[in-house]
Amino acid sequence: MSTYGFSLPKLRALNIVSLLAFVIGMLVAKPDLADIFYDHPTFLTPATWVMSLFWGLELLLLSAFVTVQYGDDLNELIGEGVGVWFVVANTLISVWIYFWVCRFCS
Repeated sequence: MSTYGFSLPKLRALNIVSLLAFVIGMLVAKPDLADIFYDHPTFLTPATWVMSLFWGLELLLLSAFVTVQYGDDLNELIGEGVGVWFVVANTLISVWIYFWVCRFCS
């Protein structure tokens, strides 16, 4: 089973750490994402409750994945299917939030 050079327990631990880093990054970001929305209103800017629903659902599903990854029947899915891509995705989202909130891109 290919785990991209990581053992399965290390990959599972990396999944948890990357999710925690993502959640902590969202919580400590100041100004928060709602403030950025209010600063740049457009016709495409969704309502605040829509974004809250989106991020809440995303965090719920990511947390569910991290919780169920310890099932014995999911070893192949974690090792070969998801691999390090969960960690990469959470890292890229965290970096995006950091740069967007700190306004380095504008």
